[in-house]
Amino acid sequence: MGTSLAHGISCIVPYSATELMIGVFGYSSVDSKTHASLLLYDTVTGALEQLGPATDLLHQAIYAPYVYQGRIWIGPAYNNVTGQTISIKWLRPGDPSWTTDANFKAIDIGGTTMVEFLGHLYMGTHSSVAAVADIRKRTSGTAAWSTVKSTDGAGAGQSVGPLIVTQDGLTILSFYNSANGGAPIVRVLSSTDGTTWITDLNVSTDLGAGHDISGIPFLDSDGSIYWSFRKSDNTGFIKKRTSAGVWSTVDTIAALRGPIMALKVVA
Repeated sequence: MGTSLAHGISCIVPYSATELMIGVFGYSSVDSKTHASLLLYDTVTGALEQLGPATDLLHQAIYAPYVYQGRIWIGPAYNNVTGQTISIKWLRPGDPSWTTDANFKAIDIGGTTMVEFLGHLYMGTHSSVAAVADIRKRTSGTAAWSTVKSTDGAGAGQSVGPLIVTQDGLTILSFYNSANGGAPIVRVLSSTDGTTWITDLNVSTDLGAGHDISGIPFLDSDGSIYWSFRKSDNTGFIKKRTSAGVWSTVDTIAALRGPIMALKVVA
């Protein structure tokens, strides 16, 4: 990044039993531009390694790196600058640079999250203008990307994701916000084959209008999924989906800005 003024950490995601992937972004005094980097942190030795050159990620931010087929994948998002091409990229630790796997559509702000489901890689997107957002699938056998689900709205702010897979690996779920499309405008979708999607939770009806901001869902050890939904004023609810697919409200929230997480204490 050169001489930089760090703006902050965009994500912390496990890579291995002893390593964490840390997304950071900062302002470089060398070229007067914002760059993103992905760091690999060894919690045992304290070693910190930058993965790939930051110049590959100009005016971008990394929010949800994902490990798939031995590679680290990113679907970065714009960071305050629009109108540039952003791409889905991957690398392996030790690679000198990021490899571009596919470009986003010009209207996309970037990716939300990625998950592996039935051997394939899925990614949600969100759009920058009054255009649809998609769930995209990378087929493992062909490495080809395709769109398997799109929003049906016509307004700005449409998004699909975050995504999560159930503990048994048989169902994939995704947040869906069409802004002004067909009812329900805000919902959680589910699919058992990655092609046919149904409404698993009608957020608009269950929680009321305006709960169009999704937290990152958390998979508990008993197979339950906890998912937060909030309004622009940061009030909302935490929902629980049991391993049997039953939804319930477990708490109301106020000023919730981060994801639901669990800490594991190792003796």
